[in-house]
Amino acid sequence: SGIWSASTTWGGLVPSAADTVVVSPGHIVTLDVEGQGANSITVHGTFNFGSIPTEFQAKDMNVATGGLVNVFSGTTPKTLRVSGNLVNNGRINTLAGISFHGTLNLNGTTAQTISGTGIWGGTFTSTTSTNEVGVIGILSITNTSTSIPRVNYTMGGTLRIRNLLTLT
Repeated sequence: SGIWSASTTWGGLVPSAADTVVVSPGHIVTLDVEGQGANSITVHGTFNFGSIPTEFQAKDMNVATGGLVNVFSGTTPKTLRVSGNLVNNGRINTLAGISFHGTLNLNGTTAQTISGTGIWGGTFTSTTSTNEVGVIGILSITNTSTSIPRVNYTMGGTLRIRNLLTLT
């Protein structure tokens, strides 16, 4: 547990954008500096954004059962960019509040698959507009692949977008 930029968090070297990163069960890692990323990141514990960085880029991301990714810091929304495949068996939360929405950006150059049995959003369930379960704040698909489909969503269930959907 600790901040991303501390070697003690990782038991050695701070990961680079070319590395495979694992956030172990029970650990909390907070991204605290700009310009960070990973070739592959697997989250068994919790991965949070700190106040300084605005985005994180991963080629592939796997949120394991029990894993949590918060794409905000307090009420400040952040951006999670994934250029490869995303497996969500845990929870990815982009909702920093009723009016503050983090972004999931799928920015690959080849076809991407979004799969898993996890959930999007927060934990507050309601039949009104305050519902957070199954909700992404902002979904931006900027995938440049020429294949059809560019993004293959196989998670099932209902996915709702609270604020903005961008397809380019």
